[in-house]
Amino acid sequence: MHNEVPWRNNVVDEGFTADENTRTVTPNTKPGLGVTLNKDEVKKYSFEQQIPQRVFYQDDSVGDW
Repeated sequence: MHNEVPWRNNVVDEGFTADENTRTVTPNTKPGLGVTLNKDEVKKYSFEQQIPQRVFYQDDSVGDW
């Protein structure tokens, strides 16, 4: 979910670091959840409702993301 929109990193600073080479995450040391929102950036992007992704299987069951 971290790449769902190209502007995500402009809006959210999660405080952790991810090393793609070793596939490890170093936790943040900020208080609480350690997430900081850039409210000025948030104002630039309006909400867009996404269509739920549903899959209908042959046995009539539904897979809902």
